[in-house]
Amino acid sequence: MKAWDLYRNISAFLKNRLNEKLASEASEDACNVGYINSFGIGWKDPFFLKEYNAVMVVPDTLRRADDLLEYLASVAIVCAIKTPTPEALTDQMGIYADAINNLFEDDPTAGDAVFESQIIDCDFSLPTPGAPVIGVVTLILSVQLDRIYE
Repeated sequence: MKAWDLYRNISAFLKNRLNEKLASEASEDACNVGYINSFGIGWKDPFFLKEYNAVMVVPDTLRRADDLLEYLASVAIVCAIKTPTPEALTDQMGIYADAINNLFEDDPTAGDAVFESQIIDCDFSLPTPGAPVIGVVTLILSVQLDRIYE
C-alpha cells in the first residue's frame, strides 16, 4: 500500500470541498466564517503558524485488518483558526467541526479515495487568557481501505 497517497487524497478532498461546505454551514447558522487559506500534510504547531486559517492532514496509525483484506487507518485533521474575538472563535470552531463531519457523512468514500471513512472523535483546544485568539479543532477520521487501493 502506498500510505502517503492516502494522506494526499484526503488533503485534496478537503481542499476541493471544505471551503464550500464551510460556507454552507455558516449560512445555515447565520454566522460569518473565515475560509481556509492553507492546506498541508504533516504536523506543524497550530499556535505558531505563519498563515491562518489552516488545515493539516496528519498521519496517525495505519494497520492491516485481521482478515488481511483491508487496511485500517486513522488520520488526524487539525484545523487552526484565528479570529478577532473569543466569541467568533467559538462559533467558527463549531462550524469547522460540523462542516468536516458532514463532508465525510455526505461522502464516506472521500471522493472515491477510500473504501469508507467516518469521523470518530473531535477535540476543541481554546486559547489561554491573554494569548492570541487561536483555536484548534482536531478531528480523527477512521478510514477503511480495500486492498484494491494498493
